Amino acid sequence: EMCKGYLRAFAAYFALVQSSFSLCGSPLKPKSLGRLVLPKTCLNMNQSRRGEAQVEHFTSSMGQIQEDYDVPSPMEDPSLQEVYTIVKAADERKAQGITALHVARRTVVTSFMVILEGTSRPQNQAITANIIEKMEETHGRIVRQQGTPDSGWILLDYGDIIVHIMTPKSRSYYDLETFWKAGEKIDLSKLILPNAPMPSNDAPQVGKSKEAVDPFWT
Repeated sequence: EMCKGYLRAFAAYFALVQSSFSLCGSPLKPKSLGRLVLPKTCLNMNQSRRGEAQVEHFTSSMGQIQEDYDVPSPMEDPSLQEVYTIVKAADERKAQGITALHVARRTVVTSFMVILEGTSRPQNQAITANIIEKMEETHGRIVRQQGTPDSGWILLDYGDIIVHIMTPKSRSYYDLETFWKAGEKIDLSKLILPNAPMPSNDAPQVGKSKEAVDPFWT
């Protein structure tokens, strides 16, 4: 019965991939997607009622993939401690907007999504390097990396955890949080240190990044 459950789960996943092609009318093309992410052109279909219904059907169907076998709760998931390591490593390099979602009940491909952003190429490179270093030191985990600081989107694939290191505008453009909104959000309040107060307008802003204009830095 368990084997049958896994087969049904994978069949459902491939059906979702196939339906995404018909949803968008073209292959999925955003760079460094990694794990089944809808491009913005597809998400923009919600401007029409028909498009909104299609996207909602596609997104909600992800909650039906793993009905046939047990999935641990976020707090019981064995990968949670590694998620905490990733979050703390990113926070050490001043990553912003760190979000962790438990998606194991929505997809058979991974258990957690971690999404965060940096405001410059050097910062995103530092965030990436620190996550890779701490994961290898603490858990012996080796990563598959896609993207570079120049691309505006770095993806770290640990299999059970997918990390997205983005620019503010690429994060807003691809809007992964909306696509994975059915995932269970992990409370990170005890892990993330509060940001230092912003300088006043009269104070000199040393080292202000010119890359704030973004458009994915490419």
